[in-house]
Amino acid sequence: MQFLESIYRAKNLRTLFLLSGERDYEFEMLLLNSFHHFKCLRTLILDCPIKKLPDAVKNLIHLRCLRMSKNVKIEELPETFCNLCNLQTLNIENDHYFKKLPQETRKLINLRHLIFHDDYYSGKVVFPKGIGKLIGLRTLSTFNISDKDDREGCKLGELKNLNQLRGNLIINGMQNVNGLGWEEREKKKKKTIMVLLKIR
Repeated sequence: MQFLESIYRAKNLRTLFLLSGERDYEFEMLLLNSFHHFKCLRTLILDCPIKKLPDAVKNLIHLRCLRMSKNVKIEELPETFCNLCNLQTLNIENDHYFKKLPQETRKLINLRHLIFHDDYYSGKVVFPKGIGKLIGLRTLSTFNISDKDDREGCKLGELKNLNQLRGNLIINGMQNVNGLGWEEREKKKKKTIMVLLKIR
């Protein structure tokens, strides 16, 4: 508890790296639920077996980077996470647990890097409608097209405005696309982005 008290006094903390095992779970949750103390935090690295990120994450208004290691058991982020409009990097290494991005992900207007690490498991992550509004994205390792009957899901057309992308991009769910219209084909011809595509 003395350690916690000293952490609480560190109101100007910029980087927080949480590393622990199962036996420290209660301690980690106590700390995570105290996010309102860390409003200056810029980088949060989670390497502990927590199953849920508390709604208090909305208080980290200056957060630039969130990294979740393979040990993190979080399946989805709370919708309040999407209020972190200064976030630039979302690094999801726990693909085997992670199931879906928040419905309001499009609000992360300053997001530059959305990174997944396991090609197989990341292909199962549900992408919401509106990813195409993240026009500043430079890294997007995976893009998952939702079922054509899913009105709230992500569609192939979302890619047309992501002109800053660089590097490798895996597109999953092409079986859900009926075909590209003439207008979409023309827009894709005009793109100058350098992306190595792997389509599945």
